[in-house]
Amino acid sequence: MIRKNLIFLLIVFLSACTAKQKASETVLNKDLKEFNIEFDYAFPKPSSRYIQGVQDLNLSRTGNSANRINIKGDGYYLKFKNDSVSGVLPFYGEQYFGYQKTVHDRIEFKTATEELNISTEIIKKGTRVKFKIKDSNRNFEEYQMRILIFENNKAEVVVLSSTRSSIAYRGKLFIE
Repeated sequence: MIRKNLIFLLIVFLSACTAKQKASETVLNKDLKEFNIEFDYAFPKPSSRYIQGVQDLNLSRTGNSANRINIKGDGYYLKFKNDSVSGVLPFYGEQYFGYQKTVHDRIEFKTATEELNISTEIIKKGTRVKFKIKDSNRNFEEYQMRILIFENNKAEVVVLSSTRSSIAYRGKLFIE
């Protein structure tokens, strides 16, 4: 009886190891030149002024809070193609200086990859991608983009702005 249990545990352990290996192959062993991230949540950097503004909106009824906002299904994305990087992301946070009146306050960019200094690094958790990019609608705004792609095809993006508070996003990676 003990022998059967031991064999069963060994089989379960080995199958779990191969499942993990297959998941890591989807991200780490592929050349990440073409992929799309569709975002589910935004994580604004909270400050006392921002939190007060969010409380005034009473977002808690919708399941959102000052620290976590559901953006699933709203069409926000970050896309890498062979020759370009584009993205549309919502912005929730504070404008520090350099306000420029535009049609919207979202983060929007599209540029050729040759204009960017993209660094990619494989780390223990997954793959890290970093680059700087300018906003398409705001002349003086530049973003430092830090993308972390996990083995399970989830992604986390941190956006550091030159004129606004930082914000993070979490979503699902689709390799094209």
